[in-house]
Amino acid sequence: MSDTSIETEKKGGFSSFLKIIAGLILFGFVTGSILCNYREENKTYDQTRAIERTKKLSELRAKEAAILDHYAVLDESKGIYQIPISRSMEIEVEALKNKALRPAGVIVVK
Repeated sequence: MSDTSIETEKKGGFSSFLKIIAGLILFGFVTGSILCNYREENKTYDQTRAIERTKKLSELRAKEAAILDHYAVLDESKGIYQIPISRSMEIEVEALKNKALRPAGVIVVK
């Protein structure tokens, strides 16, 4: 049997292109709606977490300020005392003023 007519198959075409585009649009819509819902759910969690972190940070800064600005006895038997940072800087500046200047050592660069 010989086939004299050659049938040409249409592969794809414009209708297939439209189906692919419609599928991509549907995928984007579903993904976008899922992401928007996820963000809305986590927004309150993030706000709560930010408030807690701000509170902890302010407590930490208050503790640090108390340490840096007050006198305290840390170990009286060893003679260890805490003084305010501003006073310690004044003491160090006076000590450095009384030191003699000397040349710096040689810095070897490899």
